[in-house]
Amino acid sequence: MKEVESLMKLRKYEEALRKLENAMLLCDNSLQFISPSEEKISKLKSEDLKGIPIQWRILRGEILLMNNDYDEAMKVAEIILNSPGNSKNSEAYALKTKLIYITGKSNIENAVRHLRRSLEYYNKNEKAKLLINKIKEIDEQKKLINDNYFKKKNFEEAIKQYDILIEECTNLYLTGTVLIILLRNKSTCLMELKRYTESVDCTSKALFILKRIIFKKDEPSSNKIYEDCKQKILFKELYKKRSESLIKIEKFEDAKKDIEILMVLEPYDETILSVNKKNKGNNEFKNGNYELSKSYYTEAIELYKENYKCYFNRGLANMKLYCYNSAIDDFKDAYRFDNKYYKAVINIAKCYLQLFKPDNAIEELSKIHIDSNNEYYGEYNEELETAKKIKGVNSNFMGNTDYDQILNIYREKQDYKYVEVIILEKMAINTSNKELRIQYCTEAINNLDKLLKITIHNYDNINNFHRSIYEKLYKSRAECYMESKSYHKAVNDYEILVKLKNNNNLYVSNPYCLLLNRAKRYIKDTEDAENYKKKGNELYKNKNYEDAINFYTKAIDKCPHCNSKYYTNRAAAYMMTLNYKEAIKDCITAINNDKQSILGYIRLATCYLQLNEPNQAIIYIKKGLSSCILNEKLEELKKMLNKAENLSELKEKTEETNYIYENYEMKISNYKLLLKKYKEYCITGYIEILIYKEIAKLYKKMKNYNKSIMNVNRSINILNQFVLKDKKEYIMNEYKKSIFKEYFIELLKIRAECFLEGKFFDDAVKDYTLLNDFCPYDYERERTRSFNSKSPNKSECYRILGLDESNNPTLANIKKAYRNLARKFHPDKCQNENQKEEYTEKMKEINIAYEVLLKYKN
Repeated sequence: MKEVESLMKLRKYEEALRKLENAMLLCDNSLQFISPSEEKISKLKSEDLKGIPIQWRILRGEILLMNNDYDEAMKVAEIILNSPGNSKNSEAYALKTKLIYITGKSNIENAVRHLRRSLEYYNKNEKAKLLINKIKEIDEQKKLINDNYFKKKNFEEAIKQYDILIEECTNLYLTGTVLIILLRNKSTCLMELKRYTESVDCTSKALFILKRIIFKKDEPSSNKIYEDCKQKILFKELYKKRSESLIKIEKFEDAKKDIEILMVLEPYDETILSVNKKNKGNNEFKNGNYELSKSYYTEAIELYKENYKCYFNRGLANMKLYCYNSAIDDFKDAYRFDNKYYKAVINIAKCYLQLFKPDNAIEELSKIHIDSNNEYYGEYNEELETAKKIKGVNSNFMGNTDYDQILNIYREKQDYKYVEVIILEKMAINTSNKELRIQYCTEAINNLDKLLKITIHNYDNINNFHRSIYEKLYKSRAECYMESKSYHKAVNDYEILVKLKNNNNLYVSNPYCLLLNRAKRYIKDTEDAENYKKKGNELYKNKNYEDAINFYTKAIDKCPHCNSKYYTNRAAAYMMTLNYKEAIKDCITAINNDKQSILGYIRLATCYLQLNEPNQAIIYIKKGLSSCILNEKLEELKKMLNKAENLSELKEKTEETNYIYENYEMKISNYKLLLKKYKEYCITGYIEILIYKEIAKLYKKMKNYNKSIMNVNRSINILNQFVLKDKKEYIMNEYKKSIFKEYFIELLKIRAECFLEGKFFDDAVKDYTLLNDFCPYDYERERTRSFNSKSPNKSECYRILGLDESNNPTLANIKKAYRNLARKFHPDKCQNENQKEEYTEKMKEINIAYEVLLKYKN
């Protein structure tokens, strides 16, 4: 017996039971037919043990009690009390009283009253005396723990006190409902401390004891037995605690079994059904199925409108799905049902910060006042400071928000990823730089794709809020692609926009279809324009410049946008045909469209140099140098600047001499130096024509007609190389079609005048005949005069001087007539500038007639 008692002190109750029953088998020969028990629970029947000493049987009852075999323990006590002469057995009566109490069939008062009766049977029953004191003391201790520790949320100390009581009850062999209540209370404290595994252990022990009391075995045969069982409230409470703890430690299958029992215990309780749905939602939330968890939380809320935790959890699911507006509504409902739910308000602020609304976040946080000792104070203060910091940056710079600084503030907090999308969207809207806008939109799209786990632009299952964000971003980027002439990229974006709009509302006409078709048309037009350009390039290489110009023009007309390369290419072709005015127009168009078109600046400067306008060339070269800083052809532009400045200096010297009266020799010398410098810089062709013409004019003024004619011939010869192209027999037709028609007429006129003044009448007649072919009305008179000058007619001369040949005028008459006409038609006497040229020509005619008649008279 001492060995059995030692095992009990060691709490090896099963082994103690086996040891005691084996001893009983040896003690009573009538029990020899029963094999010694090796099982945890006794196989001996209490009614067969009447030959065993009462003390041994009472000890067996105590051991059975500690093994949670309450039914068999009760049989032990009742058989003893019902046997003859033992109805007042104090120890058996005390055992029965304890069993009735711990199985919940008696309250403290009744238990104490019956224990005192057992003392009346035997006043030396020390166990009964101890129980009387301890039952009341344990009950008082439970109340003190609740008031002093649990209500004050000192859960750690409460757990320690419960452990002390549990130990004391175990030593007194007080199990059953006494121990179940203590374990239940301890489990509540453990859940508050989020020690869910320990909580499961506590509730499992309590449920095991309760099942042995109610069902007389570990598990009922089916869950339906719970429908009419006793202690339903206690069962419900324990299963609820254990299911919640199991969910927290993600043992969802075990939690599901407990919830199924809860549904049997209280099938029509909407609260239980709501909790069941909430738990399913929690399960899906843990697995990352946030949409499914939302649906469960919604069902839970529909079952029980005041389930604030479901609102809160659904808000968390919405946050995970980046549906922050919906999350805000859920957290507000959670806080409405529990105004101490500070975590909900903090989450509202987080949502507003994710939506880049710091003012709203500050407003929400200002509604609550959290004590510095509160567990949420640190998080509350952190979010408030973040919101104030962002608001401070957003309010500075007179409305110009420093988004980069705001992004840095957000990036210091790892949880704020979604707001980057919102900020990048705002940055894209507020910039006029197309490249930056494309960059911001692309970053925002990629970030949102990553957050929403979107692959291959599959936006079929996104919500309308995110759909609207995607629509803004893709639309903005597509517009930039169109402006940047990246039509293929624009087509990709418009195709996505078409799908986004169709998925959003199938019954509204899709505006992006027209934009998509336009982008596709632009691609086709761009390809056609590119083909025209390539054909133009081939013709240019073959020196077929006129046809090249035609194809470049087709490319320009076909292209849906202003392509600077097309204009610079056509400018190059125009330059090869000496059509610098049109080349200048194309270069300016190219530069206006693309400030970094260095070819535009180079060719424009070349045109102005060919036109002997180095100052204009300098202006555009400097613009090119400031605009094309990183271009590889920048050195070429710098060299051109040096040339242009030198040429400009020489030209200024040449122009200064124009103010010196009749300093023709110096002017000619300066023009020759200028021409030499142009040739030194390999600038020839059109510039030679211009300068030779100016030199020819100066020689004409000096009446050095031969040199004037020589310089005109140089100009015409150079011009012929570009216009006639070895087609001398078609001079008139070629020049009439040429852009140099007027220029050729000017050169012919200078030469014709020189021929006439130099008395090369045959050559003058030829030139005036050519001029007459170009402009018959203007040059018929000069052509006639030249023809007459070739063979002077005396009668014509008399007529010009206003004399009648039949009167045989004397030399004096001739001189007098000449002086009168000279006073009348000398150019200096002309008051009307428009008639000055006419006076000059008339005076020349008078001079010729006068000279012819003088020779005749002499």
